[in-house]
Amino acid sequence: MSHAPIRRTSIWYLGEAARQKGCDGQHTRSASLLASKPSSTRTSSWMRRSLSHGAAPTAANCAPMIAKNRMSMEKGPIMRDNKPMINFIEGRINIGERNILAACDNDLKALAEEDLIEKRETDRGEPYYYLEAEANCMRFGVVISLRERKIEWLRLHWLDSPMKGWDDVSENLMMDEYRLLSDLVKKQVGAPPDNRRTATRTWRFKWGQVNVSYEPRSFQADIFMKPR
Repeated sequence: MSHAPIRRTSIWYLGEAARQKGCDGQHTRSASLLASKPSSTRTSSWMRRSLSHGAAPTAANCAPMIAKNRMSMEKGPIMRDNKPMINFIEGRINIGERNILAACDNDLKALAEEDLIEKRETDRGEPYYYLEAEANCMRFGVVISLRERKIEWLRLHWLDSPMKGWDDVSENLMMDEYRLLSDLVKKQVGAPPDNRRTATRTWRFKWGQVNVSYEPRSFQADIFMKPR
């Protein structure tokens, strides 16, 4: 698969533009990177085994569940007047006066009934939840994965990413997005990552950890929030 050369600075320009537009309440996209078919969000058995042994979710080991094939987009619930805000330090997403805490039991069903988040199902009938939230004026589609009715992890995908399909992807853009997301977490946390690996950067907190990772096979860079 060949691609025309893409300027490495383009994603940084788009990142700043997204911040400015997000702060002004003007959005260029209102869709998540979830496939229209539930099968794109299926959790494989080997991934469940990996997570059950304490392995942190990353763009690599969650590849079977994320939009690896970059199919069509699907719009989720948006709060225009009171945008959900992401707090990495406390492992929390603020939705007005309500919160979603990564490390605590949450009444996600009640939030869905109030149209604050959206309940969805995989092709196996396994439930998960979706919402859109912001961090430093960057918009993210948030997938909430459940395990025995508790939050297993939250995956945050940048909604204004320039990589919207296979014709748009490149390794340079993926790495630029990875650095952009890492800088976002570093800026909000106010500290460098506790652990650096080739494709993952990890910040640890009392409630759990935040991972920024990329998967080169699917040209995917995401943020994951995983409770202890």
